[in-house]
Amino acid sequence: PTAMPGPVEKAIGEVTAQTGLAESRFLGLTATDWINLLASILLVIAGYLLVAWLLFGLLIRVVRRTPTDIDDSILEVVERPLKWLVLIVVGRIAVFRLDFWSDEQIIFLDDLFFLFTIITLTIIALRVLAYLIDWVMTNRVPEANRKQLRPLIALLRLLGILVVVFFALSFVLNHFGVNITLVSGAFLFAALIVIIIGYAAKGAISDVVSGLIILTDQPFLVGDDLHLMELDIWGEVTAVSLRTTHIRTVNNREVIVPNSAISANLIVNYSRPVPEIRIQTELSVPYGTDMEQVRKIIHDTVREVEGVLPHKPVSVYYLRYDDAARIIRVYWYVDSIDKKEPVQDQVNSAIERALLEGGIEIPFPTYNLLFKQQLANKREEE
Repeated sequence: PTAMPGPVEKAIGEVTAQTGLAESRFLGLTATDWINLLASILLVIAGYLLVAWLLFGLLIRVVRRTPTDIDDSILEVVERPLKWLVLIVVGRIAVFRLDFWSDEQIIFLDDLFFLFTIITLTIIALRVLAYLIDWVMTNRVPEANRKQLRPLIALLRLLGILVVVFFALSFVLNHFGVNITLVSGAFLFAALIVIIIGYAAKGAISDVVSGLIILTDQPFLVGDDLHLMELDIWGEVTAVSLRTTHIRTVNNREVIVPNSAISANLIVNYSRPVPEIRIQTELSVPYGTDMEQVRKIIHDTVREVEGVLPHKPVSVYYLRYDDAARIIRVYWYVDSIDKKEPVQDQVNSAIERALLEGGIEIPFPTYNLLFKQQLANKREEE
């Protein structure tokens, strides 16, 4: 950079020329140089205070308007290095407005300011990376699973640091004219090795990635009742790790399912959003019975069965006509899927008893077999 005299420099030169101080020297610098140096120092102080105040005042107003708190926390994390960056930029402007530097000094100062800028940007990137990883661990991963994830999180943190440092070194080496082909080749070779290893262990990696998604999104937790429809697995979740999920089936057997298989499945969670579940049953009543009487008997009977939730409705619907009877469908609620079959057994038994006591028989299919006499006679002759 070459110093270009501005209005301030011209005014200082005119004042020193008129006062006769232009030729006086102290420590190798003229009075004009000393006054310009003092002006640069004042410029650094005033510029830093003004830019930092305007910049952070604007950023604080912007982040306060957003609905999330994460941007506020990120601003707090990078506030100090951002102020360093402002100081570096203002200091560079103040230094290169002075015209008494030699060419060697200008090159040295330019390289020095570039290094300070890259170091500050690297610190900002590393701080943001560390905060985001910690935020995910604190807000998206259950406390019970954090211990399992610590080795993987440490690996991800290390990889992130290496990537940031690699790009920073690439910029520095490129600035100083160093050929970065060797560094890039080493990086590409390492990346190729990682790809080969990843392909060889793609099953395990797929399970781990799926485990991270499960632990982060939490579609189910330990203790939830699940039905994996494609795998036809039904049971309670007993453990969730990075690679597998353990499910205790209704037959009291533990099934260990890879997390990648779970991610590819349609999952029915019977514990969320609430464990209460609606159950239904169908029965038939003969034609000619009083439907209002049937409805009342069924409704009152189901309502009195132990295990049927009293605060949930019991619904009785006249569903359709059948060949020999009318089909009724009954709905009620229980507090968990575990009680489905026991309560359904009690409800079916209670409805059958109540209908019989009310003089209403549950019909069953009957068939009339008609034989033609001619066919019977033929068979007798044979």
